[in-house]
Amino acid sequence: MAIAEAVVAADDFAFINYLWSTWSPGYDASEDLPRVKDCLRDRPTCPPPWATTGQRSTPPVSARSRGWPSRARPWGSIPSQPTLYLHGTQDGANAIDDANLAEIGGLLAKGSEAAWVEGAGHFLLLEKPAEVNHRILQFLEAKI
Repeated sequence: MAIAEAVVAADDFAFINYLWSTWSPGYDASEDLPRVKDCLRDRPTCPPPWATTGQRSTPPVSARSRGWPSRARPWGSIPSQPTLYLHGTQDGANAIDDANLAEIGGLLAKGSEAAWVEGAGHFLLLEKPAEVNHRILQFLEAKI
């Protein structure tokens, strides 16, 4: 892990700049990146970079096509409750197409939805907070 941490920290966390520009092209992260870098510098008070917070990650489509769900252990189980899966059309971290989005939706519990967030990259809540929150509220209201 020391090598990975050194690579990430090199040149004032230039790798983080690269990831954000690749994962969310077109998003101005100038306010977010200093906070991310400060958090990485002061790791005892921040979750580790590999932790997920506030979202559940789904396995990549390639993982599912090569033996999913037999390889599900690293990803956890598929939620049994209806799930809203949103994916940015400009997501450079997990580039998928319409067929992949439909496949993801097909793996989720009955009553789930899988949908695009147009013009968003990987960081949906930062890039399109009003739209994402609206879609979440619509989904939840439909389930009540």
